Amino acid sequence: PVCAAAVVILGSHLLFWLGGAASERVDAAGRPAPIPLPVVKVIFGADLVACSAAALGWLGPTPLTRAVGSATYGLGMSIVCWEKLSRKMAAQRRKVTPSSGGAVAARAVRVTRNALAEAEGQTTQEESEEA
Repeated sequence: PVCAAAVVILGSHLLFWLGGAASERVDAAGRPAPIPLPVVKVIFGADLVACSAAALGWLGPTPLTRAVGSATYGLGMSIVCWEKLSRKMAAQRRKVTPSSGGAVAARAVRVTRNALAEAEGQTTQEESEEA
């Protein structure tokens, strides 16, 4: 069932590219921004390989060919997902700057000190400042 759905989705994507979608692309402002032909060829080729593997997994003549097609499709999609996830994780790591990390650490230390002081029945620095 998964491979059948993948064939339908990827097949429609292939038709989308064959129908000239690359030349009809527009940017956020509505201005024409066609995708370069070499990029379109790479996308189309990747979609064709994935669709072929899914089709083999769905319609293969023997259980072995269906297993190989399914495994190939699954591995290919897993690689794509891992690659996208690693990019997102790298972007998140870049967002955390040393200064923001230091502020978080300083707050954690302050909260810990306050909790320890309260547990020992002492007034905290924050309570002293409020009084």
